[in-house]
Amino acid sequence: MKYVSFAIVVLVVALLPACAKKEATVQPQTFEARGIVKVITDSKSYVNIDHEDIPGYMDAMAMFFAVKDSTVLNGIAVGDSVQFTIAIDDMEPAIVLLEVIE
Repeated sequence: MKYVSFAIVVLVVALLPACAKKEATVQPQTFEARGIVKVITDSKSYVNIDHEDIPGYMDAMAMFFAVKDSTVLNGIAVGDSVQFTIAIDDMEPAIVLLEVIE
């Protein structure tokens, strides 16, 4: 019985790196959208955008999105029409690209 338990532990330890590697290669799902900036938080970690439908993800609405890197907000102001990319990672949507459009 002692050898069976040891064999199971060895097998589990051997498989853990393969499982972790598989998870690390999963790419976040991304969506493109357009909308109007309504609020940029003082911390620049969230932006509220009144956006159009995001096909395959959500209907049109105004909502706050997390911002992964605050530098994407450089040159962006409340009232700007924008095109943006959100990435869904661990079920959390976050803006990864944001640019003003005419």
